[in-house]
Amino acid sequence: MFYKRPILYNILLELYPGILFGYGTSYESIVLVDTTEVLIPEETLDEIYTTKILPYNLTILRSQRNTLLTASDIYMISDYPHITESIKQEWIVYRQSLRDLPQQYPEPETDENDNLINVVFPDKPS
Repeated sequence: MFYKRPILYNILLELYPGILFGYGTSYESIVLVDTTEVLIPEETLDEIYTTKILPYNLTILRSQRNTLLTASDIYMISDYPHITESIKQEWIVYRQSLRDLPQQYPEPETDENDNLINVVFPDKPS
């Protein structure tokens, strides 16, 4: 199984506090250093990893969504000079669509580079 390094790192920290380790993106890459501890079975690690991947992916989705919300905050200032009321409404709809993304994609997936897969962000108003 391919493991995302940040998730694997946190799992190893939890399982082996105070123990030095090296790791990559596979079970075979994990090395416990200067210890008599035995590495947990791969199946057990897979089960733990599976419980951590969804919250990790949701964090990525929310982070990207929050960046877009922050970038569009200016358009919601009460005295922002929108050309028309319909353009202002488009920004309101856009921002609500951003807020709805975690409900639209409750189980987002990411590739090996943490890019969201099959998540469509709404188009920004022009």
